[in-house]
Amino acid sequence: MIRRSFVVLVALVFAVASGIALGAGPLSTAQTEPPAAVEPQPERAEPRADPRAAYADTFAAAASNRLLTGQELAGRTVAVVRFPGVPDDQLGELTAAVGATGASVSAVYAVQPALVDLGQRSLVDTLGAQLAAQLGEVAVPEDATAYERVGSLLGAVVAAKMRKGAAPASDVPTIEQSLASAGLVTAQTSAPARAPLVLVVLGDELAPDADQVVAGLVTGLAGSARGVVVAGPAATAEEGHVLARLRASQRTTDRSNGPIAGVTTVDGVDGPAGRVTAALALVRSFTEPGGAYGASGSDGAVPMG
Repeated sequence: MIRRSFVVLVALVFAVASGIALGAGPLSTAQTEPPAAVEPQPERAEPRADPRAAYADTFAAAASNRLLTGQELAGRTVAVVRFPGVPDDQLGELTAAVGATGASVSAVYAVQPALVDLGQRSLVDTLGAQLAAQLGEVAVPEDATAYERVGSLLGAVVAAKMRKGAAPASDVPTIEQSLASAGLVTAQTSAPARAPLVLVVLGDELAPDADQVVAGLVTGLAGSARGVVVAGPAATAEEGHVLARLRASQRTTDRSNGPIAGVTTVDGVDGPAGRVTAALALVRSFTEPGGAYGASGSDGAVPMG
């Protein structure tokens, strides 16, 4: 059970969200004739950032270990799937937050630009279909789309439904080599075993139309994992962007009972509060998948239980 002290963090997040904006001064009026002499005007001071935002991030960073230590993921593993545009330092801080829960990162796989380029859809479709047909142990749904198929193949490499994960499938080397050779997904650190949880990290370089790639990949991964958390920076949750459109697709009728409905989303992982929230979302998704969290999350700022 997540600690009651998270109420403090939630209150801070909401306080920041409701902070006042510092606006510019009133517009000056036009004059029909220039004045005879112009009085020197004092320089306008630059508006200062709201200190409450900095305080909330400082608090989250300082308190993260205390808030995350002792959670229910001790001894569990998490696989990370990284999209283009995720800075190395941000990923490092995010995986450190995951580690504070007691979990360990089993592998990191990097989605390459070709996979999120809709102009390469034919390559994605052809390779995925060929792999699905020739594999022995891994089964891919026959009605899967091109991107769902790749998600299922990647899920067979990194994820398992069992609480303690599972040994790698015999087809893993073939899948890894084929995806890497096609320039679609590469292993930054290969998985020695399949993990029950998958953390998908979105970057800020994704085009808005990449939502169908993200949704397909996540749907395929969710078919193999016990829980999937999709986390992105604040910009991806803005209207029309990838995370916002993924959340909207979760609410559509035809997907209400499918794998994507059980995927948890978190925005704001470019800041300390968002990274703590993502780690807590992994804790929650181990037993209760689904939900939208973060500054723009419809289910609240932080998962509380």
